[in-house]
Amino acid sequence: RPELMISLETSDMEWGICAAKTASKYFVESLFTYVSVFEFDSPISAESEMCGFLEYAPASISMEQACIITSDRKIVLAALYPLYKSEISAFAKNGFDAFFSIGKKDLLNTKRENIE
Repeated sequence: RPELMISLETSDMEWGICAAKTASKYFVESLFTYVSVFEFDSPISAESEMCGFLEYAPASISMEQACIITSDRKIVLAALYPLYKSEISAFAKNGFDAFFSIGKKDLLNTKRENIE
């Protein structure tokens, strides 16, 4: 299982709290693999209408840096990227290529435009 991380352009703690709750809630029932999507009933934070996360490779570090070998195991980091509700259904239907084409800076922006 990967270790989940979140790195966003915000000072709102709700994003980190929601990421921690996601990890805790889905620990038993999810394998936490790249392109896993986690959807919530309401917005994650008051600063945005985003109500879900996409799990994928971290945008802020290289794949080599995202893989850490210790004496007893291999740790792979996975990032959580916030999504709008309409993006979740659009991506499920059309894939995530449009999402990753928006650029690294916008991936981390909690106030970015909906890219559905």
